[in-house]
Amino acid sequence: MPGPYSRETIDAKLDAIRADVRALDAKLSGQIVALDSKLSGQIVALDSKLSGQISSSEARLEGKIDGLRTEMRIWILIIGLVVSPVVAGIGARVATSVLPAPGPAQNGLR
Repeated sequence: MPGPYSRETIDAKLDAIRADVRALDAKLSGQIVALDSKLSGQIVALDSKLSGQISSSEARLEGKIDGLRTEMRIWILIIGLVVSPVVAGIGARVATSVLPAPGPAQNGLR
């Protein structure tokens, strides 16, 4: 007497399992393709949005940097205008205290 299952019963069950696996494979493959397409579209949209935001941020930063450069140049000019006369005055005082006063021979009169 053969075992509790005949060869035909086992083959029928294996064929049913194979059919279920093929159907599941087809279903999952379709879902994977749909998900891949959806994610690709979202990635492209996100990339576009981020590129726009980065460009906008770069433009704002460049504007702020240019403003700071202009402000720095103005401050350098102001400091130069304030410091130059002070240094010139100190230099004149040092020169007059160190150098002898010009006499008649030194200023072109003999």
